[in-house]
Amino acid sequence: QAARISGGRPGLAVALATEPAVAAFRDAWLGVPEKLTDHPGDAYRLVTEVLDATEPLLSAVKRRQEHETETEFPEGNVPKNIVERQQREVARASDALYATGLELLATFYRDTAAAQFGAPVQNTDIPAASLTRVTSTVALENAQRVLETIGALKANQRPQLALATLFIDLGADG
Repeated sequence: QAARISGGRPGLAVALATEPAVAAFRDAWLGVPEKLTDHPGDAYRLVTEVLDATEPLLSAVKRRQEHETETEFPEGNVPKNIVERQQREVARASDALYATGLELLATFYRDTAAAQFGAPVQNTDIPAASLTRVTSTVALENAQRVLETIGALKANQRPQLALATLFIDLGADG
């Protein structure tokens, strides 16, 4: 099944099959449309879910950084420039994962439009009923909103706020 839902990307297929955190990350983002409502509180809870799914994927970076500081600075006293570099590295990795999650979410809406026109879908494990919740026009508008949120994150908007705003907007469309 991992090969089927990886969209022809061998690296993703291997990761989905061997790394539960990668599969959970994908499931969290592709599960967003089913959980959308027009209530802001629900949007913030959903943001927490997708951010929590991101955390395990950042753990490798954080472990490597901990090893680096423990090895190079066993006494503690880590120089400020090293701490700042590590913070930037985690921020870049987080941003990349948020963009990946949003791209996954955009594929859901692309699949929604494609399915309604009889075209093949990328995420073949999503139930067909889920792909009929919105019209193809709304699906394409939603995909555009999702992709615009990547731009908002690149402009240094806080992820929680950008994602909550997106989820509220998407939930308002049904």
